[in-house]
Amino acid sequence: MRGATGGFLAYLVPALAFAAPPPVASFTDFPKYGTLKISPGGTYLAFTQETADYEAIVVVGLQDLKPTAHTAFGSLAGIQSFEWANDSRHLISPTRRFPGFTASQVPTGEILGIDANGKPAELLFGFAAAEEGMGRLQRRQSVYAAAEVIDTKPGEAGRVLIQTYGYGIEGEHNSVYSMDIRSGLLRKLATSPLRNGVFMTDADHRVALVSGQNPQGNAQVHYRGPGNRDWELKFDSAMDQGNVWPVARAVAPGSFYMLDDRDAPTRGVFLWTPETGEHRLLFRHPVGDLEPAGLDSGGRAWGFRYVDHFPEYWYPDPEHPLARVHQWLRKRFPDHDVGITSQTEDLKLAVARVSGPRTPDIFFVVDVGAQKLMHRLESRPDLKHADLAAVDPIEITARDGLKIRGYLTLPNGTDGKKLPMVVLVHGGPHGPYDSYGFDYEAQLFASRGYIVLQLNFRGSGGRGRAFESAGFWKWGREMQDDVTDAVHWAIQDGVADPQRICIYGGSYGAYSALTGVFREPELFRCTVGMAGVYDLPLMFERGDIQTVERGVKFLRMAIGTDVEELKRRSPVYNADRIRVPVLLLHGKEDERAPFEHAKRMREALERAGNPPEWSSEWGEFHGFFDEANRKAAYELMLDFFARHLRKQGESS
Repeated sequence: MRGATGGFLAYLVPALAFAAPPPVASFTDFPKYGTLKISPGGTYLAFTQETADYEAIVVVGLQDLKPTAHTAFGSLAGIQSFEWANDSRHLISPTRRFPGFTASQVPTGEILGIDANGKPAELLFGFAAAEEGMGRLQRRQSVYAAAEVIDTKPGEAGRVLIQTYGYGIEGEHNSVYSMDIRSGLLRKLATSPLRNGVFMTDADHRVALVSGQNPQGNAQVHYRGPGNRDWELKFDSAMDQGNVWPVARAVAPGSFYMLDDRDAPTRGVFLWTPETGEHRLLFRHPVGDLEPAGLDSGGRAWGFRYVDHFPEYWYPDPEHPLARVHQWLRKRFPDHDVGITSQTEDLKLAVARVSGPRTPDIFFVVDVGAQKLMHRLESRPDLKHADLAAVDPIEITARDGLKIRGYLTLPNGTDGKKLPMVVLVHGGPHGPYDSYGFDYEAQLFASRGYIVLQLNFRGSGGRGRAFESAGFWKWGREMQDDVTDAVHWAIQDGVADPQRICIYGGSYGAYSALTGVFREPELFRCTVGMAGVYDLPLMFERGDIQTVERGVKFLRMAIGTDVEELKRRSPVYNADRIRVPVLLLHGKEDERAPFEHAKRMREALERAGNPPEWSSEWGEFHGFFDEANRKAAYELMLDFFARHLRKQGESS
């Protein structure tokens, strides 16, 4: 790990010096395998596969990997998620692209049923699912709501439990239904006391818990015991006091694993037994927040993941079959992260996902008991280990003494000294964070010879509520100082050429990129913003955050309400202080950071005599999702960096 004490060359020097880097499309195209899961009986594997023309779900026999079904959804539809309902039928939550409106896939909330032998998909749930039977008997109901599967083993053959969402309709509360996986017939079981509550079933597959936020943003958990129909409020925590929520069943009967960060520096795992009131801490890490690593076929968590520079794990029961095979896989693949995407009902076979900075996702079918690898499927076979760059964790001390962590991606074929650098700022900013693993943006930039600096500045997730809340009201101030301090560290450490540094980000990262160049006009040579927020007061007027009460409350807590102060921290109102070249990329249908932000930023820069380079696309939302649009956007970025990060006297 590099610490506070401690190429572009590939793009510009003669071609014989280094091998040609992989093409841009190798990084930006869809992976060969998306989600991959094994059927409960171990007969089949199913995986999603997306191309520029369609998205499909492919089913293959486990033994020979020969396809038994290939269901393509065409250019206007795709797959949000899928679950095996039994060993021969899976249920799909589809997405849809609307021609002339969106290039990204929008979840429809419907549920489709498809057999492993390729029988045509049937619409089982959704507003268009109604189907007439004999006479006036209606076989399926038309429900104006979105839904997802929450339990595939409710104890009734041929049925699953689904949870509905009210399409954001005010006053509509979520519900749970039992659904027949063949006919789609529904039977209502429960309604949430919270409008957007998330349900959980117990070991008997009874609807026992619902958690979520009330309109004021308080985190709540409600419970109803066996034989009860009424919900009882068990936990109620204000937004600024932390959060508590159930995440999985525990091995102990009637108990659940809870994540809780109230009155604590990080999120810990608790064992909660509603009937007795027991709420006992099992494990908490002093630096990293815990999250479930995966559930077994009984819905119990076999492990929890956290990040302490590298991904780490804690196992409630280290002898659980999935915990044991997971530990074996981590030893077999050191310096990698290992996940388990699915397993057979008897826990004899599992699908593992292995990834690392120089390893795009590789899926393995694993014999759990014998600890043996059976099949290997690579998501990006065109990218080899030798094509990709090493990543070092870093830790610096910010100017006020706070320890800040991040990652440095070092280009191959260089000595790692005084190279051009791209500062890549993550979005969010509160909650998301950069982690040790494959990052296609960082690897793409490094393949062109740039050092890439990524920083988990204060306000980032993963390191506890106190660290995350340390960013509240600090946009454009201490949060930005953290980025600046990391850049100065990279210069002082000798890895970055102080005359060749650009800053880029998406969403909040774009805000930071544009803020960085007006606050530190001598530090950067150029800046790029994608899908950015550039006018902080506008966040209270436009976009999907301010449309709900808890969203407004969050904005007040995160950025404050003093309009003049917000303007002082907004790139739009400081365009005259931006002296470097600017590239702006924005989707015209963006609802999170409305297109108006980009238009105002461009107009302000034009008035200041520094017109930006510009790319905007109809149909794109918060980012560039169409494969061709995404490739073109990164080609623009690489050309922009090449022109502005060359050494004086070099030609582009």
